[in-house]
Amino acid sequence: MSGGHRVTARPVLRWLRSIRPERRHLRADVMAGLPGAISSVPNGMASAALIGVNPIGGLAAEAPTVVLRLRGRTAVGATFVKVVDDYATALDAVRGRLYLSGVDSTVAELLRRTDRLDVSDPITIFEATELVGESTGQALREAEAWAVRHRPR
Repeated sequence: MSGGHRVTARPVLRWLRSIRPERRHLRADVMAGLPGAISSVPNGMASAALIGVNPIGGLAAEAPTVVLRLRGRTAVGATFVKVVDDYATALDAVRGRLYLSGVDSTVAELLRRTDRLDVSDPITIFEATELVGESTGQALREAEAWAVRHRPR
């Protein structure tokens, strides 16, 4: 707690309760997301530590930025779109932004055409390039610049 602001989990819990995945896709969605979920948190914390950033600092952030790497995903389902939309809405409610990196060009086009996502604000898409990690680096730089411009005063 800093600057008199209290951080709570209520917005996230409210968002989690609002998710209504389609039952017929639930098992496949869970199985598809499990490897990424298991490895993403420790990987993100290790990456933060390697570049000298406090890996715990983002957990209580004001105006948070989240970079989600979709490397290797060549298709996404309706449940993914709903969850990303809801997550971006939750981030936007606390003045945050979501950056999707490593997005396959076909998936990027699908996300841009869907009526569910506003891919201009609060979501920004960085398409995958030939160089692994390049789009994630671009997303991280833009997220950091955005966070600096929107830092609470």
